[in-house]
Amino acid sequence: MKKSKFFLVAILLLTFSFLLYKCSVYISRIENTDYEYNTVFTNNYDEKLFNNYLIGKTDVEILEILGKPMKKQKLEYYNAILYTNKKDSIDMNHEYGIEINCIGTDYKFLKISFDSSNKITEILNREYYPNEDDLKKLSKENVIKVLGFPYKELKRPSTYDVWAYSKIKEGGYTGKQPKIHIRHLIFHRNKVLKVIKEKGYAYDLSIGTFDNKNFR
Repeated sequence: MKKSKFFLVAILLLTFSFLLYKCSVYISRIENTDYEYNTVFTNNYDEKLFNNYLIGKTDVEILEILGKPMKKQKLEYYNAILYTNKKDSIDMNHEYGIEINCIGTDYKFLKISFDSSNKITEILNREYYPNEDDLKKLSKENVIKVLGFPYKELKRPSTYDVWAYSKIKEGGYTGKQPKIHIRHLIFHRNKVLKVIKEKGYAYDLSIGTFDNKNFR
């Protein structure tokens, strides 16, 4: 009888320890990004070959060296400026929108996008400037005359082609955001302009294509 109780207690302790371990692993996967786990590369990808040696190579040569990418995307000319009252909490890292890292409702921002002739194409205004319709008539130069230099400017000066040789693993990922090892090639006129090797947001193919300026 005593032996059976002992075994029962031992089984319960082992089960509890196992569940506690699984729980700690699960929490760790939520809190910490495992880039190796999150990232999938193309079948012919070779880390040793993916370096600045590729700069200047043609698209045909890249196909011979690395094979086909997982994804190709053409990124057109892009230019936008950002004004905000929360410089430490609001950012503009890519063309898809504004990144807000503050709590509350007292933040204000104004993002203005321009075409290649410096005419306004889009305005995102959150209580920063009261007369938005007046801005629509202005060129970029005149916007800056009225509002002063912006907090930040993003500019892609030309049309680029981006080839992605990595992507996020299907299913659940580790960490609070879908981040992976970024392996992108940026082409301009069918030749490699930049080799992007960094850790970043899995779905952002614009990394490395911008001239990024902070004015204040």
